[in-house]
Amino acid sequence: EMRASRDFAQRLIGRCIFASYLIDRGIAQPFLPPELPPDVAQMFATVDSTFSLFGWLRQTFNGDLFPMDDPGAEHQRLGDAHLTFLRDFIEGRSLVPSQNGQGRLFQFRYEAIPVDLISSIYQQFARSSAADDAHVQGLHYTPFELVHLTLDPVFEGIDPKARIIDPTCGSGAFLVEAFRRLVWKNSPTTPPSRATVRKILYKQLFGIDINRSALGIAAFSLYLAALELNQEPVTNAADLKFDKLIGTTLFQADTIHSELPKDITNAPFDAVVGNPPWTFVRQNTPQPPLPQPEDAARPRRSPDHAFLAVATRLAGDQGRIGMIMKASPFFSRDQHALEARQALLRKIPSIALINLSALRREQLFPGATGPALLFFARCALMEQKDRILLGSMPWTPDFRRNGVFHIGPGELRSLPVARVLRTPAMLKASTFGTVRDGWLIEKLERHFQTLDSILTEADILPLKERGQGFQVEGDPNPP
Repeated sequence: EMRASRDFAQRLIGRCIFASYLIDRGIAQPFLPPELPPDVAQMFATVDSTFSLFGWLRQTFNGDLFPMDDPGAEHQRLGDAHLTFLRDFIEGRSLVPSQNGQGRLFQFRYEAIPVDLISSIYQQFARSSAADDAHVQGLHYTPFELVHLTLDPVFEGIDPKARIIDPTCGSGAFLVEAFRRLVWKNSPTTPPSRATVRKILYKQLFGIDINRSALGIAAFSLYLAALELNQEPVTNAADLKFDKLIGTTLFQADTIHSELPKDITNAPFDAVVGNPPWTFVRQNTPQPPLPQPEDAARPRRSPDHAFLAVATRLAGDQGRIGMIMKASPFFSRDQHALEARQALLRKIPSIALINLSALRREQLFPGATGPALLFFARCALMEQKDRILLGSMPWTPDFRRNGVFHIGPGELRSLPVARVLRTPAMLKASTFGTVRDGWLIEKLERHFQTLDSILTEADILPLKERGQGFQVEGDPNPP
């Protein structure tokens, strides 16, 4: 009942925001039904006028935008108290009862509020709709700066007709920004036509997510972006109608545990982007991933590498990849992680890894403390084949305040893939250290035995009794 109440409230707020957006930007006025007043607050004066607005929104735009599962039940449930809150919200009055509806200095002006901000509101909705599942599903907010940082190398020199997919699209942050970039590439010198914008929306942008609420928000964000990107005057109501995205280009699926729709797998994509879930959750009955090829990257406790395996298949032999991932599995000495890394380097020799570990305590991801890493494959960063580009984003004292990333040539270096395959520890040494550190680690790896091999030769401690040592909050291991 609590979840149903929350979802009902979010639908009301969503329709309220969308109606305000349309009115403030002058899009809806010529097409409003005569029984509706021109003022948004007055549209929520009575239950009848409110549902007249909802019916018009659904008929004029699209069922993906705020569907009414049971209009009769919603009509019965909506009361004057709900409408009072909505009118206070629209007119800029305080929603805190103790302040008695005191007004703010300014009302919200939706002609000035960017689509990104509206989408971020809805991303919080998706988290609360998922409730306890939010942690399991790895729902985390992706800052816009990181979206730009990830997409820049992917879109440099990309074909304007490129097909883009986000296999964990969430509320659509990557897809909306990819949408903007594709529109600019298709119409760099003149304002884009409505036909151009709609063609990109329907033919070039795809997403998958396990969370139905998140998909609804992605569709909502893309629709708003389409209205914002096309500046042609709206001459008839048909110009406002959108095709359905959910089930056509946006699909609800468990990306690593279920078979993907044929619309996704029938042809490789030009670019795969996104921020896969990082969360490892110990479950009593874990669901095994689908059988993967032998060269798939799948270390233990790292679901994002299973997503990376999916991404490599979606990208085919030529597609680009740009993803935000958890850094730990790339530098771990765990045998599973090591094998997955080696397989990945053999399969895609043109890779760049930009390490963000120095910023892990700077609230890069609210609610996530793990170190982050940018993974790129076949992007503009890589000028030479069979070399891996490594970089480490330095910490700066003002990062938390301004969100600006500072990186220069001094933080970038490249290594032959063959050298990393020969000495796996070189990857971590070269990312975190200097050339001299890399040389030293390489020498130690080649010429000195590991403790593991010494114990094996001396038959001191059986293999099954060896562990990782003491782990904070981990399973108890023998000394």
